[in-house]
Amino acid sequence: MTTADVHGNLHSATTGRFTEKPPLPKGSISFDDLSETSAQEWLYFGFSDDEAKEWNDAGFEAHDASQWHYDAGFELPKAQKWREAGFTSTEAADWERHGFGSLSTEEGYLEPYADEWKENGFNPRAAEEWHDAGFRWSEDAREWMAAGVSVSAVEDWIQSLATPEEAGAWCAIGVPTSAEAELWKRVAIDPLEAKEWRENGFYVPEIAYDWGSRGLFSPEDAKLWSREDFTPDTATKWCPITRPGTAAFFRDAGFTPDRANEYLEEEYNLYNAGTAPEVVVATLKSKYGIELKNDYENQLRAASTRARSASRNSLISQYR
Repeated sequence: MTTADVHGNLHSATTGRFTEKPPLPKGSISFDDLSETSAQEWLYFGFSDDEAKEWNDAGFEAHDASQWHYDAGFELPKAQKWREAGFTSTEAADWERHGFGSLSTEEGYLEPYADEWKENGFNPRAAEEWHDAGFRWSEDAREWMAAGVSVSAVEDWIQSLATPEEAGAWCAIGVPTSAEAELWKRVAIDPLEAKEWRENGFYVPEIAYDWGSRGLFSPEDAKLWSREDFTPDTATKWCPITRPGTAAFFRDAGFTPDRANEYLEEEYNLYNAGTAPEVVVATLKSKYGIELKNDYENQLRAASTRARSASRNSLISQYR
């Protein structure tokens, strides 16, 4: 039986497809520093006398050498370098498929080296993506990756002269590009504040600024007023008087803020004077033509967005 026959027929044993190893073939390998059993094992895995001697002298056992040479496809010099760098044959093959050599200590730096990329937390695929994005050194790539910036977005942020920390802060709140971040920065809103506005439905920086710059509305407040179809200008007039739902009731009943304020002040004064509730209701309805029910705002909030206008009109007509 030739060496090629042995390798072709028996090499699958190295991958675990045999539950029991077949008997070792008889061959001619015999050199002084190996026992006959060991020599037969090298033959079993498909190595010639000279190959077995080279791999054995380099410190490889027959099974290990078979994995590096036949399974992973490495000649002895490369296998030595990869193993010395701390890689298994499977790892080395994966890194090499993605374009990486073994050691960053070799001269020339003509290719990226797997050891430094692995040490900095990259797997082969990620390392290839970051290297192809222009990062020669894994430490630089790690800084951007740790900041939460994706490899697909990193070039944009670098061109904007942003630091990894700044870019990461914007990316973390769902602002993936430097152009969008610039719109927020133009209205003096930082990532932390922008996050609050975005969480409350304000994705246009100018609109968020219009609400926030008045000093009257938090993002949560602006959301409530906006939900009742108030603009920053109209909400500014109504917010000193009452809450959004009640303001919407008065507005839709045709009241101005001043007129609504007059109603509410009179209602307060009547109750404060000890006037019976039924008298208060009758007095206000007679004077203003509407009756402000306590449950109006709750009913209005329960209405769907689509039915909101119809709900308002229905409620207002009941309270006139």
